[in-house]
Amino acid sequence: MTVAAAAAVAILAGGGAAKADILVQNTASKAVWLTLYDGFGRAVMSRCLATHASHAARTETGSAVYVRGEMKERTDCSGRTLQDTGRGATIVTGASTTKIFVESGGRLLVR
Repeated sequence: MTVAAAAAVAILAGGGAAKADILVQNTASKAVWLTLYDGFGRAVMSRCLATHASHAARTETGSAVYVRGEMKERTDCSGRTLQDTGRGATIVTGASTTKIFVESGGRLLVR
């Protein structure tokens, strides 16, 4: 797997039964505009992640989260979109740690 242009999303189970912590970490050489959607299609998190940046969010344990990553031309998320995964990965939060890599080709790999 090519990690040089990848954005890693680590989903970590939360401490309580009702909430789950989501840790988003960008390991790509480009900025990634990342959006997490709930099961109803509402954006629960949307932000620019610069190279090597990370962000934590919370959601309901056991809920479905859809991940969309848009790799951008510049490190501040400005410029054109180089790749767009669409809502290509579904994660059920609260399980064991899951990592999703948004590769340079716009593919989502779940590990």
